[in-house]
Amino acid sequence: MSAEDESTGVARTSEGATQEERLALNAVGFLRRALAAVVDHMLFAPLMAIWVVPLLERGFSDSPPRLAALEVLMLAYSAIMLHRYGQTVGMMALGMRVVRTDGSALEGREVLTRTVAYWAPVLLVAGLRYWGMWLVAAVLAAGWWIGLFWVIVDWRRQGYHDKIAGTVVVFERRQRALGGRRPAC
Repeated sequence: MSAEDESTGVARTSEGATQEERLALNAVGFLRRALAAVVDHMLFAPLMAIWVVPLLERGFSDSPPRLAALEVLMLAYSAIMLHRYGQTVGMMALGMRVVRTDGSALEGREVLTRTVAYWAPVLLVAGLRYWGMWLVAAVLAAGWWIGLFWVIVDWRRQGYHDKIAGTVVVFERRQRALGGRRPAC
């Protein structure tokens, strides 16, 4: 249903909007994305209770290896779910999915890039704090948070990890209505 504008070479829909503009209108905002992340983190609540609560009692003396292991498990969960389904359990519950900026389903390269871009700073901050590099860890953590909150002001509602990977989080039902295809399961 889209045609290419001969003067600009930009693909336009029958309503005159570009695919990029339609995706931006369908993009999910910060609060819904944050709620999906909370749902995903709740899946790890039993592990957190086993690994993290005892650390609070001991003063975090052996926390970096345990916390890093938990973060690596969450990284793997995110990568596997995005590669297989284009969404995590939290995203499924709230009716959203991650797609490429052209509206097509994710491929392995985008999944890997997005996942590493999101989780690498988290792991680095944990390591830097463990090695006593608090100031560097604080600056990196601040940059990570700014990148996440960027979703609020970005016209496409992309976080830094979305921009790096060329992805956008969209409402699933509207995306199907706009002609986006679901990944094969």
